[in-house]
Amino acid sequence: MPPRPLLFTNHALQRMNERGVTPEDVVSAMRRPAGDPRPGSAGNHVVVGYASGGRLLRVVFASDGESVVTVIWVSS
Repeated sequence: MPPRPLLFTNHALQRMNERGVTPEDVVSAMRRPAGDPRPGSAGNHVVVGYASGGRLLRVVFASDGESVVTVIWVSS
């Protein structure tokens, strides 16, 4: 069975547009984590992973594991 597609909230899509993050960057970061996912606020989870090109991206996703809430590039 193929994995379920990610759902992006309007907020996530807005931040992705502002920050130059592609859906492929998000998928890559979630598939190539730099550590274990950790709890975030409001029941969300946070993963920091390697986006396309090797840059670190923080992805905040809902507890359902499918809905991306926001994304933030990690400063070097």
